Amino acid sequence: MLYCNRSFAHLKLENYGSAESDASAAIELEANFIKGYFRRGSAHYAMGKYSLAVKDIKAVVRIMPNDKVAREKLKLVTKADKEEKFRKAIESDHGPVDIRPEEIEVEESYDGPHFPEEITPEWVLSLAEHLKN
Repeated sequence: MLYCNRSFAHLKLENYGSAESDASAAIELEANFIKGYFRRGSAHYAMGKYSLAVKDIKAVVRIMPNDKVAREKLKLVTKADKEEKFRKAIESDHGPVDIRPEEIEVEESYDGPHFPEEITPEWVLSLAEHLKN
């Protein structure tokens, strides 16, 4: 209980590494200590270790499936984990992609819509019609 309480204090003080360490110590002493998993998951989440946070909070939900707080926390950390994985999936090793439409060569055989100087509602409707067809 001491490690878990100290972990909570570290979370409040934003000492997330220490919170994670104390929560892990609590779990080592008692493998089914729910608060330990919740505290460690909270620390992982705060440090951006979303996959680890999901794992810990899932352990809490497994032990206490009807706990609303744990279920909400699981939604939160799962969303953050998915967003992080998506961000990494689309990340480029070469930095942001610089696309310059004026430098793109369009083949003469292309018969679809071209971007006008000014995009108007009529042009958008014609584009939508083209895409439907």
